[in-house]
Parts: sequence; C-alpha cells; structure tokens
Amino acid sequence: MAESNFLDTFYGRPNTIATYKSLFTKWIEPYLADPKTCNDLRIRMLLKYWERKSLSPRTIKVLLRLTKKYILYEGGPSLEISRMVRSVMRSKQQETVKALTLQEAQSLIYTCKSFDPELALPVQIALYAGLRRGEVFGLQWKDIRSNTLIVSRSYNGPTKSGKARAIPVNKKLQEVLDAQLKKSDNSERVVTKTFDPNPRLKKVCTKASVGEITFHGLRHTFATRALDQGRNVKEVATILGHADVSTTLNIYWQCLKPMDMEIF
Repeated sequence: MAESNFLDTFYGRPNTIATYKSLFTKWIEPYLADPKTCNDLRIRMLLKYWERKSLSPRTIKVLLRLTKKYILYEGGPSLEISRMVRSVMRSKQQETVKALTLQEAQSLIYTCKSFDPELALPVQIALYAGLRRGEVFGLQWKDIRSNTLIVSRSYNGPTKSGKARAIPVNKKLQEVLDAQLKKSDNSERVVTKTFDPNPRLKKVCTKASVGEITFHGLRHTFATRALDQGRNVKEVATILGHADVSTTLNIYWQCLKPMDMEIF
C-alpha cells in the first residue's frame, strides 16, 4: 500500500521513527482519504480537530509537517503550513510547563523508595541531572567521571542532538550513584532494566499525593528548579542538551526571575 511506503520514508532515531509512525497512523491517515485533493481548508479543519483533542502544540507541529510531507508523497499540492506552525508554537509559548515543587519532588522520591524501589533510581537521576528518559536508561558506569556525567547516548541510539554533553553531579546524585554501585551486579548500565516508567510513575504520584507528572516532567522539574535558584540560562541549556538557548527560553520563560529595571 502507498501508506506503508510513506512510513518507510521516516528517518532518525528508532524511538523518533516509532513516534512518527504512531502519530501518522492515528491522527493523519484516517482523516486524509484522498491526499491528492487535499487543500488548505482541509488542513485547517484537521488542525482544529487536533486542538479539540487536546494534543500538545509540539505534537501538532509534528503532525502538520508529516501531513505536508504525506500529501507531497501522494502527488498532492505543496501546501503552505508555516503560518499554522507559527500559530501553534505561539500557543506553546503561552503554556506553563508541568513541574513538581521541591516538597512534591521530595515526597515522590520518598514514596518511590518504599512503593517502587526499581523506579526510584531513574526518577532520581532525572530529577537531579535533567536527563531525558532514553538518556537515563542508556547511562553506563563508564560515563561517570570525576563527579561528572558524560551523556553520550540514549538507550537505543545517539542523544537527541547527536552530541555528547557533560553534566556536573551534585551531592545528592553522587550518594544515589554510590549506593547503586555497591549493589550493582557487574552490569555496564547504571539502570539495569529498561521499561516504560510512566504507568508506574502515575501510580507513585497518586500514592505520594502529588500532581500526576510524566517522566519528562521530572526533567522539567530539574530545569525549573535550576532557573529558580538563579542558574544561568546558557548553563541550563547546556546541561539539558538544547542546541540553542532560545529553546530553553521558549520552554521555561515563566521560570525566569523578573528583571530589576533599576539600572541607574
């Protein structure tokens, strides 16, 4: 079928390809029966449908680009989507990222240790170092050097940027890693088992009586805490692995302290 051939055109990291395929088959393919006759109005109607389904601006941005690529692949017109993408991303900049307070994070860690000890290690690495999920599960003991984490891979490929980065290890994370190393069974990976943490994290959030948060929200928590403590935006961007400081600013603009305008 033509659709399956289109799916073969996706490229990137394995988990990125899997995400694109899932988005296409769920949100695009069923609603574009004849891509060759698709027009701007049809795309706008589809955009409104995605918004009604409460898809995130980031997801909608990907869907718009996949839709344009799909229509071209099927021999349809080259549609202009840049205005729609800009509109979607403006709404994204108005969003507030979901992150835990210090007290909530502490409660989550405490509950993890007693309720789901296996989840506690990846949760603490994400909270204390701001790593992405794949980076947490891809972390190896050889990556820990002189109080520094060298993040050079995801569990199934390179990092999102394709580049390695160095992250300072704070005292709390060092204690966590030291404790894990003592009971490590000669595994090269710090987190020995790879699993989807989100369903289990949801249960722990309920148990800890904190607002539900995804594993990626732990990364947001790290970033918001760092910025709230006055860490330099450039430094935070480097730790997070953002290629451009503007990415960090767009996501965490609401975390920056108000500027003191008394400059004279």
